Amino acid sequence: MNLPNNRAISLGVAVACGALIAIAIFYFQNHLGLEPCYLCITQRVFVIAVGVIFLVSGLHNPAATGQKIYAALAATAAFGGSFFSIKQLWLQVYQKIRCPPVGPQWTTCSMRFQPRRPSVCCSVVTATVQKCSGSCWVSACPAGSW
Repeated sequence: MNLPNNRAISLGVAVACGALIAIAIFYFQNHLGLEPCYLCITQRVFVIAVGVIFLVSGLHNPAATGQKIYAALAATAAFGGSFFSIKQLWLQVYQKIRCPPVGPQWTTCSMRFQPRRPSVCCSVVTATVQKCSGSCWVSACPAGSW
């Protein structure tokens, strides 16, 4: 039985990551109208990071040592994304946890992501991500509508 080589696997994973991001943007965000919260944006960044790492690995086609390095980088990015995904699921189960007010319009993290808002600095965004309620799906789809 012939197994696919490292290049084919790496490029396949990179295409899969690109497809996941395309589904998130074009279907969930544009078609269904679900606006991503900060935790969703963070998860997308990690999926893009995994995709880029596998794309570079596929184009580079390294030897065994390089494959291990790329695998370690991709695993680190995947574990980072998993952390935020698990955190969001946990927070959605326990909806009593809410974001503290971070300004006049930022009362929960289900508020729409506004990347061009000049008054929000990186420390506020980081603090918001760490204290989010993860309610982007719950607020878009009230109980019983799905």
